[in-house]
Amino acid sequence: MIGAIIKAFKTIVKNPLLLLPALILPAVTFGLLFVLQEPLFNLLVDILFLERVPESTLLAFPIHLLAMYPIELAAVAVMVLASSIISIAVGFIYAKYANSIEADKASLSGSIKAVFENKNSILALAGFLFIVILFVIGISWLLLAASTIIPQILLVVILLFILLAYIFVKLTFSVQAMAVENIKAKEALSKSWAFTNKRFWQVLGFLILTTIIYSIIIAIGDFVDLTLTEINEDLGTLVFVIFWTIGVSFSNLAMAFYFIKKDIAKTV
Repeated sequence: MIGAIIKAFKTIVKNPLLLLPALILPAVTFGLLFVLQEPLFNLLVDILFLERVPESTLLAFPIHLLAMYPIELAAVAVMVLASSIISIAVGFIYAKYANSIEADKASLSGSIKAVFENKNSILALAGFLFIVILFVIGISWLLLAASTIIPQILLVVILLFILLAYIFVKLTFSVQAMAVENIKAKEALSKSWAFTNKRFWQVLGFLILTTIIYSIIIAIGDFVDLTLTEINEDLGTLVFVIFWTIGVSFSNLAMAFYFIKKDIAKTV
């Protein structure tokens, strides 16, 4: 666990160019925001400032909201799906690179090239996760709406979120499995599920520790950004972006090294 974290930091120090793939996500996000700015801006203004929301029951609210803002909500869906695809692609790059290090054939360009060679699997995994997210949102909304009538259902909602947290941990290494073992999305999901067997709590602890370190890195970047903004706003933004890319690179590499080490240990 600690070894994967230390190795992730050492890898970044040895090859600072590893920060570049992390810039793909904000670049694509800003590009989409530019293209979809009108519907997204209209949705935010109407709901947050003008409070133009359907007057209906909690159960029927999503249907009425969709009828009122079909284009705007479609734009949100595109943003979420695109972000999922890019996040998976970025994680794939880092997992491929980590695996190439273990094989003494480190190549960032080769890792990036592998994304295009496995684009169908990446799209399939992103599509599956997107559908799961929509399903979870729908079920959660129905249960929350029902809990206003039957309070006992609130307990079911709590149990549902516990179950979802469990499933998230079980499937969290799907990208790493797909990249490291060159398998399809369906196989990667099964591999991640099996990988966490008998080490669920260890994996959960690793994810929590990685998240804490990532948050600390981002917090430091935010603090430096606020400090430098008083001197030069652009400089402050640049420093924050650097810290953000370090955080993204670190978390993805740490997960990849953890998966590779534990998976090898399991098969030996």
